[in-house]
Amino acid sequence: TCPFQRTALLIARWSGARRDEIRHLPLDCLDRYPDGTPRLRLPGRKTYKERMVPLHHDAADALQNLIDLRKDGPERPFTDERTGQQIRYLFMSHGKLLSLFYLFDTPIQQACEAAGLVVPGGRGGKGRGTVTAHRFRHTVGTQLAERGAKLHTIMKVLGHSSVSMALVYAQISDQEVLR
Repeated sequence: TCPFQRTALLIARWSGARRDEIRHLPLDCLDRYPDGTPRLRLPGRKTYKERMVPLHHDAADALQNLIDLRKDGPERPFTDERTGQQIRYLFMSHGKLLSLFYLFDTPIQQACEAAGLVVPGGRGGKGRGTVTAHRFRHTVGTQLAERGAKLHTIMKVLGHSSVSMALVYAQISDQEVLR
């Protein structure tokens, strides 16, 4: 029900972005390709290179709703430690960036518990969910590979600089091998 959590998870699911990249999205992160397809601008966090990726309409709609909700927010901009530019972040509340735990771990754990996808361990003895936010990166990479995307395309979407990293995410499923 939280628009921050919903948007963060939809972006993770459909973009293959890292959790920290999503957490640090600026308010102006959404635009469109010339054909009208939504496009997400991801900041250069881990790789220091900004990248643009196409975004599913469900994620784009949730993102636009959150942008509209936040665009007149009272929070002051932060100075980016790498570029020195002033940035107004999307995932903020009460002057602070929302935590990765709140944006990703909490809702995924709740969904895992509701679906019975837990293994022993975790907080409070309820069990630990078997799904993580990083699994979305694997899903996006695998789906791209199974649909015939070139390795270079997978590298660009996932923000990898080496082929070996992209190969990890581009594992072809048993069903695809059989076909």
